[in-house]
Amino acid sequence: MPALETTSDEAHRTAYNAAFCELELSWRWDDRTWRSLLDIPEEKNRIRSYLQRHQPHLLKAYEVGFLTDLIYETKQRWHDELSSRSTVPVGAGRGAASR
Repeated sequence: MPALETTSDEAHRTAYNAAFCELELSWRWDDRTWRSLLDIPEEKNRIRSYLQRHQPHLLKAYEVGFLTDLIYETKQRWHDELSSRSTVPVGAGRGAASR
């Protein structure tokens, strides 16, 4: 079922990028970055790892748990919104399984 998994993964990545934009964060996750993060179990762990590796300057001003939760909750809202507009089931696949 790789095609469905890919569709779901892409839906999650799109929702993350929408969340980053809404939160006025200057980065976006391209396919390469997203694929590397999928090796990390649990979505919040992926976010935390990314922040610690690629955005450590933010952790001088914000607690990692606060940022992780804020990004995750905003991403979830975007994912719900995007999936309600989609005819493709975006809840299946690796991204959804790690909630």
